[in-house]
Amino acid sequence: MKEHKFDSNIESIYNTLSTEQKIEYKNKQDKSNKSSIVIGIIFAIILVSIIIGFGIWLSIEKEYALLAFTLVIAVLMGAIVFWFISFGIKGLKSTDELKIKMYIVRLERQKNIPTSNSLHIENATKNNISYYPSDEENNAIYRLSNKFCIEFAQNSDLCNIVKKNISIIKLPLLDIELACCPFQKRIIEEITYAPIRFNSTLKNGTKRYKTIFLLPTIDNTQKTQYSDFVSSWNNATIQNAQISLTKIIEYKLNRTSVMRGVYIETNKCFENFSKIEEIYSLLKRQQIIHNATEISVNANIIDVAQYNAFLFIIRNYLVENLRYAVKNVLQALNISTSASQQEIVTKLYDSPLIDRDSILTYYCILKYLEINDYTIPLTKIYYENYTSVQKIIQDLQDKAQLNDLRSGEYQKKQKYTMLEIDNMSDSEFETFIAKLFISFGYQAEVTKQSGDQGVDVIAKKGNQTVAVQVKHYNQPVGNHAIMEVVGGATFYKATLCYVVTNNYFTKSAKELAASNNVILWDRDRLTEKLNEL
Repeated sequence: MKEHKFDSNIESIYNTLSTEQKIEYKNKQDKSNKSSIVIGIIFAIILVSIIIGFGIWLSIEKEYALLAFTLVIAVLMGAIVFWFISFGIKGLKSTDELKIKMYIVRLERQKNIPTSNSLHIENATKNNISYYPSDEENNAIYRLSNKFCIEFAQNSDLCNIVKKNISIIKLPLLDIELACCPFQKRIIEEITYAPIRFNSTLKNGTKRYKTIFLLPTIDNTQKTQYSDFVSSWNNATIQNAQISLTKIIEYKLNRTSVMRGVYIETNKCFENFSKIEEIYSLLKRQQIIHNATEISVNANIIDVAQYNAFLFIIRNYLVENLRYAVKNVLQALNISTSASQQEIVTKLYDSPLIDRDSILTYYCILKYLEINDYTIPLTKIYYENYTSVQKIIQDLQDKAQLNDLRSGEYQKKQKYTMLEIDNMSDSEFETFIAKLFISFGYQAEVTKQSGDQGVDVIAKKGNQTVAVQVKHYNQPVGNHAIMEVVGGATFYKATLCYVVTNNYFTKSAKELAASNNVILWDRDRLTEKLNEL
């Protein structure tokens, strides 16, 4: 690869570029070479035009109009070439120089050395320049992440805070699993050959570049839950997750507030991880997460490693919560872990407890209970079962729609909006909820208005009897609704208790429901169920 010559103060920095960055730079050089060829062609055209003009002038005396026309064309061509040289080549050169200078700025900032002749941050963000750690830096990130995972697991104050606030983390577990690993992005060069009959321009072969993702492997690393977790990834899982992984890596490499403003419109990870970053920053300021120092490692590497470890702690508590939730669902639906995939997915599909979009996650957690090993990424189990579970769900949906077609009910099912539900009377809302359970395969009916024992709807399916308290309110529902349904469940010998509302629940009502195993459907949950109809 022909090297580009820089000023002496930039040459040493260029030599430290990673292979990926040098490939990117070489691509720019290739573009520059192509531009030079185009310029040569244009110069040739101008020269030919001038010669033809003089030829015409010599052969046809006094035909000054034709000569003037030829010269005008030559001048215009010259102007185009002048513009291209002034702006095109200059633009390519400035892009290369900006890339190298920004790399210098990044290195100096990491070493806490004030930059001389630094570029404005605005210029960097406009060009979306990302910095990728070297292999040595990424190995250090992995080693330190492993070390901090041990320290954080022993930090009782930190673990207690995460455990008590895990419910506010509204991120998919799969994203957190990707984010807590020290993935490294690489672009490798491949040579491909195409037959001459396809395209003559490809007869000598053409180069292409492929993005791959790697995890560091360090010998003699202390064996921990985190190191086992990282080593459990395989090529197939990484390949399946590559779209999400690209976004995650972009987010982690550009976590600064300035870069956030550039990427937040195109990468939702910046917004999705904002709550976690808010908690992480608070814990660092208050020294719950101590500011670590390493003689041979700069502060940026340490921060990345601590953030990885923090995400891994969150990941473990999310897994624990999901396992607890799935155990309750399995018990309520009387699902055996030894049942076939078809049986399990069918029961999850038929249950009003589970959103259709959550069936795959619940199934994967169920398989996770069998493995009983936190070091296996849930992402791996997710993609191993994705195709087969989605096929079963699609088949169940097709059969339900086919039954509707045969019964003539296909076009009769009404889609409700929350506005229509808000305008219902109390009795209409109770009837609507009964029909909603019927649509999920239950035999349901509204109880009599007087002496209902605190239960408005009774729904039955197999061995299950569900007692439902319905509240059509214009304000949050309190404890009384929970107490009513718990009391009425005994009278109706119900196995499950629900409280459904078009509004929301107070904090104390949620706590009381959790302690009595009462399932709550608030406005958001009800909206999700409407979308499944």
